[in-house]
Amino acid sequence: ETASALHYHLKPRVTPETKRRIFSVYNRHGGVSNCTLVTAYRASEIEEVLKNTRFSFIYINEADQFPETIFSAAADQLRLTHMGIPEAAHQLVLDCNPPTEGEKHWLYRRFIDTEGKDANWFRDHHVIKTFIADNPWLSRREIDDLVSRYRSSPRLYARYVDGIWVPSSEGSLFEEIFREEQHVVGESLAGKPQSSWNILLPPRHTNQLICGWDLGDVNHSMVILSKRWHPDGYYCYDILEDVTSMAREMSIRQFTKKALVRLEYWWDILKRREAELVSTHHWSDPTAFLTKSMGARGSNTHALEVKNASSGRIILRPVRKGPGSVAARVSMMENLLMDNRICISILATNVINAMIGLKPSPNGIARAPMLIHAFDALTYAISGEIGKDLREENEEEKDSGQHQFRAVR
Repeated sequence: ETASALHYHLKPRVTPETKRRIFSVYNRHGGVSNCTLVTAYRASEIEEVLKNTRFSFIYINEADQFPETIFSAAADQLRLTHMGIPEAAHQLVLDCNPPTEGEKHWLYRRFIDTEGKDANWFRDHHVIKTFIADNPWLSRREIDDLVSRYRSSPRLYARYVDGIWVPSSEGSLFEEIFREEQHVVGESLAGKPQSSWNILLPPRHTNQLICGWDLGDVNHSMVILSKRWHPDGYYCYDILEDVTSMAREMSIRQFTKKALVRLEYWWDILKRREAELVSTHHWSDPTAFLTKSMGARGSNTHALEVKNASSGRIILRPVRKGPGSVAARVSMMENLLMDNRICISILATNVINAMIGLKPSPNGIARAPMLIHAFDALTYAISGEIGKDLREENEEEKDSGQHQFRAVR
């Protein structure tokens, strides 16, 4: 109902004691419903407000702005059965636009994702989808204006117009310069194995791969790149794949074995594409040469553990890293993206998500482990190569390579 259609018992007013806006209306059952409007900017505030209260109905606007604890805090206050309101009539309503985290957001996992949900869940929870055209306060002209404004950004259009839960670059470090339709190459085929996807391949006759490594005690990432000489006289960087292990403990030895399988896949492609004497440069954070691997024999460093696990086939090199390293690598990526010197294969899912999802913070980059690890591994690889590449760009122009695509079968 619109506000004009409400039948007030008591019109809105602010209580002098609590400073809350309250009002009451006659409800459809012939009784009176007391309503309280609460403004909160942080989850901790609203949880405190809800303590020791009793409601039969709670509505939370912009629920995606709160952590999952808000759901339990609100649900616990639905307890007016002693006033004759049956438990089945109690309601908790949460509204939101599809959040920037997409399917990783807790609201999606709890309410949209049906995996593991039983029939009882469907009886107790309902999802109601609304779209721009459903907004009674918007004119046709305003709707057309919003649709036109979002059309230039596929992800924003998907979220705000189509109501699809996809991650968004909104508010991210690279929001203004990363364009998925421009920088991401290839096509994922739904329901088919990755071996049948259309993917980005290195230029023919390329005999070198570049890898960036970011290793931890539990979480690790390795990104595989190739370089391509542009006819205008500079290098471009093609990100072929990332191998990232998160959320479950994996030793450096296990991760190296996993990464080596993917490297052998790419080495084989280079050989089949007439490359000779295939070589690979491996770049890493300098701490890999200082940090001891947990559980490794003889307390090896991360770098030595990788060398041993790969039987000497992978030798890490340290990149130069000093104060301001993160800001410098962010700036480097901004410049490369703006100059269209970066192409990312559809296989490099964590790199794509890093370009979309990394957010700025007062200390540099907001902590998002999977994204941070992929970003660090990528930028270590490019940082290790770019100094030499810039020198070569000032030399005689080289033969150029072109993008090569195919469906690998």
